[in-house]
Amino acid sequence: MKYRMNEIKIKCDEILLVNMWYNLDESFFWPIMELIDLDDDSLIKIYSTIEEKYLKILYHETVIVPVVESTQCEKFVDYIKSASNSKSNFIDDILVNDLESALFINYEDPNSPTKIKYFSRVYSKLKKIIKNDQDKPWDEKRVKEILNQIVIISSENKSEYFNYIQVYWLSIYFNQYRKFSSDMNSIELYKKKLSDIFPCARL
Repeated sequence: MKYRMNEIKIKCDEILLVNMWYNLDESFFWPIMELIDLDDDSLIKIYSTIEEKYLKILYHETVIVPVVESTQCEKFVDYIKSASNSKSNFIDDILVNDLESALFINYEDPNSPTKIKYFSRVYSKLKKIIKNDQDKPWDEKRVKEILNQIVIISSENKSEYFNYIQVYWLSIYFNQYRKFSSDMNSIELYKKKLSDIFPCARL
C-alpha cells in the first residue's frame, strides 16, 4: 500500500501542475483511477490518510464516481457521507447523490429484485475479462477477441443499466487498442458497437 500511495501522489502532483486541471479530459485521470480501484477498506485508508492537497483530485467527480461504479464499495460511500461535514470543501450533496447513484444497489427494481443482482454479475464478468488482459503483451488478434467477447456478452445480456454506466476500465482498454492498432476500419467498427451498448463510455 505504501508504494501505491506514493504512486497516487506522483500522479496527482503531475495533474496539479496543470492550470485549470479540473477541465482536463477524463483520460488524464485514468492512471489515478486505476490505482484507487480497490476494496472498501483500502479506499477508506487512502482517503483518510493522504495529504489534503491531493483530496481535491481524489474527490473530483471525474475520478471518484467512476471508481465507485467500478468497485461498488458501499462502505466507502458511507465513509464519504460521514466525512461530509469535516471535508465540506470537497464533499457536497451533489457529489454524495452522484456516488449513491453509482451504486447498483440503488438501481433496485422492487418489481424485479433479482434484476440488479444479475446485472452486477454481468458487470463484474466484463470487468474481469478486461482487467485480466490489460497487462498482457500487445497482441492485436487477442485484443480483438476480447472486444468481441465484451460485445457478445453484453448483447446476450441486454440491460437498460448499460445506458448509465461509465465503464472507465473499458475506455482505457479500447483507447490502448486504438493507440496501437493501424486497422482503422476495425477501430471504427468496435467503437460503434461498444458506443451503442455503453453510451457513457469515453471511446
